[in-house]
Amino acid sequence: MLATAAVTVPFAAGWCSGADSATAQSVARNLAYYSGLALVGRATLGNHASTVIPTVLALAVSVFGYGPEQSAHWWAWPAADTSDALSWAGSAALLVIGLHQTAQGDRPRHQ
Repeated sequence: MLATAAVTVPFAAGWCSGADSATAQSVARNLAYYSGLALVGRATLGNHASTVIPTVLALAVSVFGYGPEQSAHWWAWPAADTSDALSWAGSAALLVIGLHQTAQGDRPRHQ
């Protein structure tokens, strides 16, 4: 809860203070993307290794995500322009999948 507040409060303050809309949009998209990856990692790798998948993907995007003209490759959603529909759809899908897996894993099992 505290970590969520630590991320959300500065983001909301920047959004309300008139931050560049493209920056605010990319922050929202990337927050959904990396949160979804962390939740998928939690469901598949466990609580202690949940940050491995987002960390590896962040490094891969940083090193290999850009083409020859500094444009993002199709798979490098965090580096994509905010007008890229695939990056928004993929980020939203990852967040929904991660939330669904978390809800399924946290549900008590009936025997």
